[in-house]
This record gives sequence, structure tokens and C-alpha cells, in this order.
Amino acid sequence: MDIKEAESSWDYWMCKYWFYGKPDETLEGWHKTGQSQKNDNLKGTETFIVPLYEITSSEKLEALVINPLLARHTDL
Repeated sequence: MDIKEAESSWDYWMCKYWFYGKPDETLEGWHKTGQSQKNDNLKGTETFIVPLYEITSSEKLEALVINPLLARHTDL
């Protein structure tokens, strides 16, 4: 998959629409949303974006996805 195909994918846009919020003032590259209107128990989300086509090896997976998630988890 390349960027042109990803940008025209329904799944890509649905995911982006659902979780893409305003930039987080405290976390560079992260976005956050507020209280869900549909789910009372969802207070909000914190997300970051990594195009799947950039993950070409286990090293890139670790650097681009796992390490940022673990770093955020320890901040909570």
C-alpha cells in the first residue's frame, strides 16, 4: 500500500475521523478528544498517527509504535 491508496481508503478515513482530535498541548505529535457523546464511559482518547506503510520492519514497529505507547503509559 502506498500513501495514495491509504488516503482513498474508507478504513483510513473512518479511523482518522473517529479518533483524530485536537493537538495535545503537552504531547508533541499526539491528539486528544473529549467526552464521547455516544459512550458515557469514554472520557476521551489520546492518539498519534503512524501510516502503516511506514512500518517495514520490526525495528520500525518498535520505534514508531511500541516505544511511544510505552512512554505515554509510564506518564499516566
